[in-house]
Amino acid sequence: MTETIFDVLLRFLYTEHLDYAIDLSLAGISLAEPKTEPPNYFFSVVQQAVAITHLFHKQYDDSIFPFVSETPVEDICTRKRVDCLRNVENRINLGLERQINAVVGYIRFLLTNEQKKTDFRPEDENQMVTAMSNVSFILVIYIY
Repeated sequence: MTETIFDVLLRFLYTEHLDYAIDLSLAGISLAEPKTEPPNYFFSVVQQAVAITHLFHKQYDDSIFPFVSETPVEDICTRKRVDCLRNVENRINLGLERQINAVVGYIRFLLTNEQKKTDFRPEDENQMVTAMSNVSFILVIYIY
């Protein structure tokens, strides 16, 4: 009975909710070199996934584990839980890698195409550069 409750929790919380959110957000991350500012909603999906995972751990520890502890079902539930969490972690890592690559690609595009080589070369070699170029300003606002 407890294994069935755990399977329902695992299916509806992860498979049909968290996996769907991660799949949807992964599909929205461009793999091409971005020429426009890439959306950064994947980071909020990660934040929500962490909150859901925390609640899942709490639910498991408070409600499921006391019933399956020291029973033959404990190993099955533990294996399912670990496999599910590993799958979610791998997919989040993939999304973070793609999102960071998109951000770095956008920054590279701006610096390559918009930044002039003379923007930071003062007329006098002993003079310090104190002004910020337009591209630098755009990037600071984007990253911040």
